[in-house]
Amino acid sequence: MFAIPATYKDNNEDYITLPVIFKFIKQNNILVKVGNRETLINAIEEFANTSDDNRNTVAAWIDEVLQEGIKDIHLSYAEYHHKYTTVLSSVKTAQDYVEKYITVKCRHLCDNTYTDKLDLVDVNVEKVKEDLKVSFLFCKKLHMHDKNNMRTKTIDYPIIAEYYINSNWLLIRAKPRSNLYIYNSDGFNIEKSKSTTTENEIKGVKKFLKTIFEFIDSDKRKTSYKIKSSVFKVLDKYTATPIEIQEKLDQHKDAMDTVALQIKKLCNVPDANTDDIISDVSNLFEKYTSIYYPDKNVFTKNKEAYPIKLSATDDEESKVEQTAGVEEPLQTKSIFFDNKKMIYKNQQCDGVKFKWRRKNVLNNQKEYFTVQITTNGKGDCVFKFTEYTSREDIENVLFSIIGAK
Repeated sequence: MFAIPATYKDNNEDYITLPVIFKFIKQNNILVKVGNRETLINAIEEFANTSDDNRNTVAAWIDEVLQEGIKDIHLSYAEYHHKYTTVLSSVKTAQDYVEKYITVKCRHLCDNTYTDKLDLVDVNVEKVKEDLKVSFLFCKKLHMHDKNNMRTKTIDYPIIAEYYINSNWLLIRAKPRSNLYIYNSDGFNIEKSKSTTTENEIKGVKKFLKTIFEFIDSDKRKTSYKIKSSVFKVLDKYTATPIEIQEKLDQHKDAMDTVALQIKKLCNVPDANTDDIISDVSNLFEKYTSIYYPDKNVFTKNKEAYPIKLSATDDEESKVEQTAGVEEPLQTKSIFFDNKKMIYKNQQCDGVKFKWRRKNVLNNQKEYFTVQITTNGKGDCVFKFTEYTSREDIENVLFSIIGAK
């Protein structure tokens, strides 16, 4: 008898949301009267129990759904040991190699009973353009303890990893959780149980994968520079000066040049710094033109995303922290232009919070979702999706950074 595990079934867990449920029911022609969430889930379970094919369809659907939604995703550069070059050169040989590390009998999250040990449930190798992608589906049991209400429950905790063999990018995603503890089959004891975090569980998966590929320690400084540069390129793409603003600047080019020359003359600035003054004056004109431009939509229209917060550090470790309103693009705020020169000089950005346009808007969804992208000195990049986000939209964000040019 098939039943969706409570961890994914529970409305409070936010794993399987109503828009996703409605979409699955429609795609599979499941007959159900309009009802509450529990009624819809029950209809899907009844559908699963009508045949083995339907059971597999529902189980595979859940495996897919758990890769989207609210997620923390860690991106890092991970180069495998050269001795695996041959075995990882084709889909078949790579699939045969990684399959050996599966630790459970059934290759769906719903069909296994987990313990405190990290289990590899499924692996799949496929060709993606010029790369080979290995997808890993992990799961383990954890305790969640609410100290305020003194309530404890046991949950399945899925973690999904993707390793791009040729480009050496490793992505690990999990649902952010608080009040997590290592599972104990004898029951939960607050005084004896060991706490854990989403980040620690992601590190556990990375450690598991290191046993498979024997990742080589990389130069974290170079990797960090590469990722921060990629974040900057995406920021630059989505803060390009709108045509309407550029036309205004072009109209005042002679005035800007005159102001720049006056500053050079009055301040006795050497000829070598003339371009610097021109750049500063141009930035000043753009700043006030943008801030007081009546139609703020020029900063968001025809754009896939726009930033509402960013942070950066220059060569002298001076930090920049900028935040616009909840929905307002940074280009409408003076602080963006006050620090633009530093950011563009270094061509690096430590982190950005974007409003990103959805590819397909489902029922009751907003057009944009929020994603926070942060980097650190360890060569990692962390993406935080704090609301339901489809897999298509998640991957769109990830590959904007990975493929930034």
